[in-house]
Amino acid sequence: MSYSWWRINRVSEMLRICISGLTCSGKTSLGKELSEDLGVMHITKTITEAYRQFEKDNPKGRLERIRETSNIKYADSFENQVEGLAKENDCVVTTWIGPWRVKDPTLRIWLNSHLDQRAIRCAKRQNLSLGAAKRYVLEKDKENIKVFKKLYGINMNERSNFDIEINTRRLSRKEIVSLISMLAIGKEKKRFR
Repeated sequence: MSYSWWRINRVSEMLRICISGLTCSGKTSLGKELSEDLGVMHITKTITEAYRQFEKDNPKGRLERIRETSNIKYADSFENQVEGLAKENDCVVTTWIGPWRVKDPTLRIWLNSHLDQRAIRCAKRQNLSLGAAKRYVLEKDKENIKVFKKLYGINMNERSNFDIEINTRRLSRKEIVSLISMLAIGKEKKRFR
């Protein structure tokens, strides 16, 4: 079911749906399907891309050295790109800290995905054993939580600013897309003149 018809009757407010979750929680796949359903832009860059670029430009640079001015510059540049795109477009943002950084989102959604489910996704994506994938996911979670706390003061465990937390074990991706689409449209209807 497509919800792109809702755009005709909207006021000038932008539709910004921010989806976050831990490593391999399904943010990007869900965001892609949701953006297609709503007919809006999907902003899916990851902070990892910023660090890869940093390490490419600075071969001796390491992710752990997050206090370095140049590394912070890359991270800030990345986040500013995401914020700029979200400010100017109806969109679905699927980045770790989009819900904290994007100004006035329509919806903030946290994907609560069980570790085993995330490890299976990671194992398939990176061709790892399940045990190695689980270790990778836990390490990446730990690292990113630490980075965002140090760089931006964001506590990833504090999610009181989210509109909804979705247990991805209980609903299919198609059901989650429908749920988020209905929530977004319902919230937009309140803004109609």
